[in-house]
Amino acid sequence: MSLKIFGDANDYVAKGLSGGKIVVVPSKINRLKTKENTIIGNTVLYGATSGKLFAAGKAGERFAVRNSGGTAIVEGCDSNGCEYMTGGNIVILGSIGDNFGAGMTGGMAFVYDEKNNFENYANPSSIVWVDSSALLRVKVPPVAAPVKYSNFWVFPLPGFKVRLPSATLR
Repeated sequence: MSLKIFGDANDYVAKGLSGGKIVVVPSKINRLKTKENTIIGNTVLYGATSGKLFAAGKAGERFAVRNSGGTAIVEGCDSNGCEYMTGGNIVILGSIGDNFGAGMTGGMAFVYDEKNNFENYANPSSIVWVDSSALLRVKVPPVAAPVKYSNFWVFPLPGFKVRLPSATLR
């Protein structure tokens, strides 16, 4: 299944996602900057086991909570992102809110730390952050947004840091 949403979406987008692909892009009349505006609501990707979510904008609070296998790319998220995450891969291309990664025990988060202030928002008891040295290949669909997505990204890229659960290093 593939679903493309033009405009914004509310809470629980991709809740329990178990395959397929969801793409959320601004409406054609929207002139807002995607990196500065929320396009998907709270508790998005909650409990996903597989599948992909691509959003040309920010996610609300509790993004990717209890994600256990989904893959997503968003342009930022509010507080408690990747909370209790056990699997999957998340790419965040902008700012994050407080308590990022609390209780995270699996999966990986790649956060573009443009302002180099990730440690001010991360939960240090649950995660560690390192400069990206792993390679991750992500197929990105073309979206109607100012962010220039290439067809494939290969990490490391300057400014990206990998966020790993502390348990991964034990």
